[in-house]
This record gives sequence, structure tokens and C-alpha cells, in this order.
Amino acid sequence: MPTKRPELMGSLPATDGHLLIPVSFRTAIFRVNIVSLSRWFLVSSTALLLTVAGAVRAQETQQNDVRLDALLQLLNTPVTVASRRAEGLFTTPSTVTVLDRATMDLFDVQTVEEALALAAGVQLWGSPSKRRSLPTIRGILQDNYASKVLILIDGIPTFHGSLGDGYFFRMDASALERIEVLRGPASVMYGSNAYVGAINLVLRKKALTRDGETSVGLGNRGGYQGGAWFAMNAPFDLLVSGSHGRQQGRAFIFKGADGVSGPYHDFDQSSSVTAKVGYAGHRLLVNAFRETKAYLGADSSFASGAGQDDRYQGVLVNYTFEHEVMEGWKLRVGATHDRAARLFSRTLGDTERSNVDGYRDALSLRSSWELGKGWGFELGGDYDKRKSVEYSRYYTAGAAWISDYNMKNLGNTERSALAQLNYNSPGFGLVFGTRYTNNELAGSNTASRLTLVFPLNPRNSVKFIAGQSFRAPTLFEQFFSRFGNPAVQPEKADTYEMTYLTAIDKVFLQGTLYHSTYKGKIFRARTNPTNPADLTVSYINGGAFRATGFEMEMKFKNPGIFNAFLSTDVLLKTDRGDEVLLPTPTDHYNFKYTPRFTGKAGISRQWGAWFISADASWMSGAKGTGLQPPSIGSQGAGNLHGGFTHGWGRVTVKHTLSVRNLGDKVLEFANYVNLDQPALPVIPMDARGTQTSYTLRMAF
Repeated sequence: MPTKRPELMGSLPATDGHLLIPVSFRTAIFRVNIVSLSRWFLVSSTALLLTVAGAVRAQETQQNDVRLDALLQLLNTPVTVASRRAEGLFTTPSTVTVLDRATMDLFDVQTVEEALALAAGVQLWGSPSKRRSLPTIRGILQDNYASKVLILIDGIPTFHGSLGDGYFFRMDASALERIEVLRGPASVMYGSNAYVGAINLVLRKKALTRDGETSVGLGNRGGYQGGAWFAMNAPFDLLVSGSHGRQQGRAFIFKGADGVSGPYHDFDQSSSVTAKVGYAGHRLLVNAFRETKAYLGADSSFASGAGQDDRYQGVLVNYTFEHEVMEGWKLRVGATHDRAARLFSRTLGDTERSNVDGYRDALSLRSSWELGKGWGFELGGDYDKRKSVEYSRYYTAGAAWISDYNMKNLGNTERSALAQLNYNSPGFGLVFGTRYTNNELAGSNTASRLTLVFPLNPRNSVKFIAGQSFRAPTLFEQFFSRFGNPAVQPEKADTYEMTYLTAIDKVFLQGTLYHSTYKGKIFRARTNPTNPADLTVSYINGGAFRATGFEMEMKFKNPGIFNAFLSTDVLLKTDRGDEVLLPTPTDHYNFKYTPRFTGKAGISRQWGAWFISADASWMSGAKGTGLQPPSIGSQGAGNLHGGFTHGWGRVTVKHTLSVRNLGDKVLEFANYVNLDQPALPVIPMDARGTQTSYTLRMAF
């Protein structure tokens, strides 16, 4: 007989549109109506922007901006994801791709996911539970949760306290100045979760004294979106942004893991609000979000909730203070609270649900010294407390408790110390850093990196990079009652890279050859693979496996002719060292499911006030799950955008018409996560079909 379920920490009402940000005390619930707040923000921001428009941006300023060297602007962009010292692409100590604001505007980017679809070196693949939202770098797959690519907002790490995953939908894409993608190990910079890379979402800064934009759009099948942002720099720095939108996919027939087929409607609705305030070295960043979407069920079947809504919500608060103690000596301290919850259905009639609630409290201290003659030194420490408030299962009628999956009120702490030495001269750069980490439940680790940079001239550079990375197991991987394993150990990796960068006239090229050894990668495996009737799984560490790959990106920037980009990622050589061999080979290993080749390309052209752009992505084939897996053929998708810009007094108005997924494709990926479901070897990754939309933007 089920007992009465206690008050749910962070449970969500089904229809009231409220975002509940749970707290650890059962006597208090902080409630933010984020949908209403987002809509209020759009209306009030538009009114505010119209009020201040007369003092902001004259059309002649825009015309002068067009004449600037667009490629030079890109190359001189100060990159911060690879080092606390802002540096350009040619000297930053890691392999980094920058997606700039101009590119996002030309290709009508509506979400962060759409922006990353244009960025070199990162793919958005999925899992049965989280389609389209798992960032993948260099072919290293990840589970439903436990991100191996760290997501940052203005350099602030953010991920779920007990699950380990990050969320792109927490940020409005129109509020971003650029996106920085670091490929390769980043554990020395950020600690645990930057296992194969990091993605930094850099917020907009004021262009003049004040700057801002508001937008609204309509799409087919009832889709819509709206957003606004406003920035200023006097008497203090301020950025406020908000967005709300919905994408409505088509219906298709989904066959679940239990063999039952039926119609499935794909949709995705999200809201977010972000504010950043800075004054005299102080900075406060607040971000709140909510997303509701359809998913494929807890066990990829209609019986386990396929087609029901899957809800995410959260809040991030960060305070940072930076002060120059004396000339050449800077001190930086920060504190972060990052909380997120997920609520999803587990049954056909939505009679049972699960609530996954967790948070992180983090403290950071950095001290840096400029030692003279090009030398610098950085010393710092981090403290990260991670908490699983609950992973519950309960009846929606009566709120009776069914299970807590052994995840209630669990905690873990991680402490680390960082030391880094750097040297810069016109012809040579060096960075050497080491981070020592102690994880309360997973033990200690030391990761180091060494980068040598040889700027041959202002437009040619060679980098040699050797780096280590690690990722401690999450509370979910260790203690979840169905397949958690307290004995699972941290993942580690060693990577060696050689990168060459060159800029010739209007063309920028970056090519990277890398070799990586991954040790102890965490994944789910069948507990008894020789018994077809035993479908139980558990998290384990795989053996060491290796990959050699090549990455290339090209950008052509000449607004007077056209702009273009092209990127390719090729896995030249891989092995299956992570395959579980005892008692017999299982034919389950990371690179079985990874395309050997992926590519992206785009081109845009402007004729005065008119513009047109097109982009495409493609990947080679892969294999599905099972000892006799079906093949997933090569896949690709393309988008087309066009529109024009005109003035309206001192306001610039932009009209854009977009058609996404021109071929009406249903992209697929292997069900490499749920090995207890051999009847479902392949999952539809994107089934939204062809999407058409019209967007109106007003810039002030």
C-alpha cells in the first residue's frame, strides 16, 4: 500500500504555466510565473526601447559598420573560454571556434541549438530521453544525462547538481554576442565536466550608450516566438533579455521498445529571462528558464509516457567581484547557486510521474599576477557542493509516493586547486597549468595541460597542445537504484593536438590533427549479456580506447561579395577498446554509433537592404544497437533564409522568411543508451519536419 507522498520539492502543476524553483526547505516554495513574466517583459521592453530609440543608433553608423573588415573583426574577437586572459583566435591556448553575432543574424538563429548547428566541431545528437540536446565533440557519446561538454554562461559553469547535464534552452539566443566552442580537454580550466570540450555562451554587451532589440515571429503548425533584449553602460552595465516560443512538429508513427506503434506529435516550448548587472568590479548574473517538450517515454514506449510532456525548469544566480589589488595583481571571487528540476511522465495515461530535483552551490577564487617581460601566473581554488534533493516517482492523483530510487537527499562535494604559468611574446607563447581535484565520493585526480603557440606572423599561427581531462561520476550514475554503481570510477583522457591557423585575404582556415586516449568512459552495459532474458543494465567503466581525427573550418568574410563557412570533422582511426569482452564480446562500444564524417556549410549574400542565406549539415552512416544492428544511412538537412532591412525613423526593421529542414527529413541516431531495449535500435532524433517562419526584428 503506497504511503502518503510528502510535499514534492519542485513538482509542477499540469496547466498553470508556473515555474516552480524548489528549495531544500519543505516549508517554502519560490514560485516564478516565467511564462507571464516573459510575455510582460516582451511588451514592456518594446515600449522602453521605443522610448529611448531617438538617442541610440543613427543609420549612418550602421552603414559605416558594413565597411569594416568583417574577417578582421572575427580574428580579433577576444576569446575567454580557453583562458582567463582574453586572447584572439591565433594565440588562445586551445582549439577554439567562434560563432559571431553577424553569422547568427544572417542565418536567422532562433535558439542556441540552431546556433550550434552552424558552429564547427560540435554536433547535437541525442538519447531516447533527450533528443537533439546532447552536445557531442570528437564523437564521444554521452548518456541521457552526465554531460561530457561543459556549458557556460559568460564563463560561469552550469549543470544539474545530481544528473550532471546542462541545458541550452535556458538561454535566449538573441541575447548572445557570440558562442565560443573549445574542442579538447578543458579540465584544467573548469574541473570535472569539461571532459571533451566546453561551450561558452557570451552575453551581449552595449554597442553604444544604449542598445536593444525586440522580435516576434510566426511559424507553421502554430509555432511562434518572441524575444527582446536591452543593454546600457551608464551609469552601470546592464543587460536584460527574455524570450518565449514554441515549435510545433508534425505527427508521425513511432514504434516503441515494446513493439506498440502509434501517432506521436513533436513539440518544444521554452521561456527564459536573463539579467546581468555590473558596477565597479561587481557583477550579478541571474538566469531562469523553463522548457516543455514531448519525449519518447521513460523506457521509449507509449506505456512509459511517450508523447506526454517533459518539463525542465531552473534558476542560476552568480555573483562575481574582480579587483586590481595593485598594478599587475588581480583578485577574482565568485559564488554560484544553480538549481534545476525535471518532471516527466512514466505511464500511458500520465497516472505516474517522476520529479528530478538537484542543485549546486559553488565558490571560486582566482588570483593572477603579471610578472613582467611577458610572464604571468595564476593561482586559484574551487569548491562545488552537489545535492540530489530527490528523484521521485509518484501517482499524479493523490500524490502517493511510489519510489525515491535511492536518490533522496544525497550529496557530494568537490574541491580543487589550480596553478597556471603563461608566457607571451611576439614570436612565442606558452601555457602550463595543473589542477588537483578531490571528489568526496570518487577520489583525487591531477590533470595538466601544456600549450606552445608560435605566431609566425599576425595571420599565421601554429599550436601544439597536450592536455588531460577527467569527469567524476554523478550522483545519478553512482546511486540510482535501477542501474547506479557506487564503484564506478572517474573518466580520464589524454589528448595531443596540432593546430594551424591562417588568414589569406578574406579567408580564414583552421585545421587540427588530434590523437586522444579515453580511459574508463562511463556507460551502461548489460549485466548478463549472454542471457537474452536478463535485460538488467548497470553503469560501468570501459577499457581504454583511442581516436585520431582531423578537424577543419573555413570562413570567408566579404559582405560586398558573399560570406561563407565550411567545416568538416573526420575520424581517421578509432578502436573498440571500451567494448565489454567478458564473458563474450558484446559488440557495444563508443565508435560503433558515431559517424566517421560530419560536415557543415553555409553561404549568405547581401544586396543593399536585401539578403539571402542557406546552410546545410550532413553526416556519414552509423550502426544501431544490437549484435546484428541495422545500418543508419548518411543523413543531411538544409535551411534557407531571406529578407530585407529598412529604416523606420531611427529604428532598423528587419523582415526574415525562413524554411528549415527543406527535405522534410526525419533524422535518426542509434539507441546506444537503453541496451535493455533491443527491439528499439534506432531513435528519431528530429521529426519536426519542414518548418516555415516569418520574423520581425526592430533594432534600436
